[in-house]
Formats: sequence, structure tokens, C-alpha cells
Amino acid sequence: MKSKISQAAAAMGSIKSDKKTAAARKNGKKGGRPIKWTLSPTCPQAHTPSGQWIAIVPREVADDQPSYDGKTFPILLIRPYGKRSPGDGKTPRLARGKLRGDLYGLHTPGTGDMVVSIIG
Repeated sequence: MKSKISQAAAAMGSIKSDKKTAAARKNGKKGGRPIKWTLSPTCPQAHTPSGQWIAIVPREVADDQPSYDGKTFPILLIRPYGKRSPGDGKTPRLARGKLRGDLYGLHTPGTGDMVVSIIG
């Protein structure tokens, strides 16, 4: 009976192996397990410092802005209504952004709309 249980546990991945240990060590050197972001057109929006783009930011960032201030994360870039852009201008472009709390008063009582700098 014990061997059937251990076989089932091994199949489900609950038994440690050298391969799993090596993968965990490798992920630890990279800073841990990668974050899975939620990005969709219904996510909160932010401005860029130039005002040329609107950035759609992950919900995780919008919900906990002080923790992500100065850090990078994936964003979807779209043009504001009426601005010209290459192509059709309606297709969002994936990029990386950095939350700029210093530009919109994040740590003050009069916090404004989020501002995100485009990193790449």
C-alpha cells in the first residue's frame, strides 16, 4: 500500500528530486518565482510623462502603488483618442514601464493619476 501512495505522490510532484532542487535553486538566484501579471483592456490606466501614450497597468500595481513605486512591470501602451500613431493606432503595444510616484504625489495626501515612464 505504501508504494502505491508514494507512486501517486511522485506523479503529483510532492516528492523532492534532484531536478526539482536544482530548478528551485536556479529560480532563487533570479529572485524567486516569476510574477504572473494580469493585463487586459479593463485594467486601470496611467499617463506617461510626455502625455503621448496611455499605459494600461496590471491590477496588482494599481492596487498596491506604494510597493511598486520605482519598480518596472509590463504595460500595454495605447494612444490617447485623437492622437496619430503608426499603423492603425488602436492595437495596444506591450512594453515595460516604471511607476513614477514622484511625478504624481504618491506619498502625499493629494495623490493624482498614476504616471508611468516607458522603459522599453
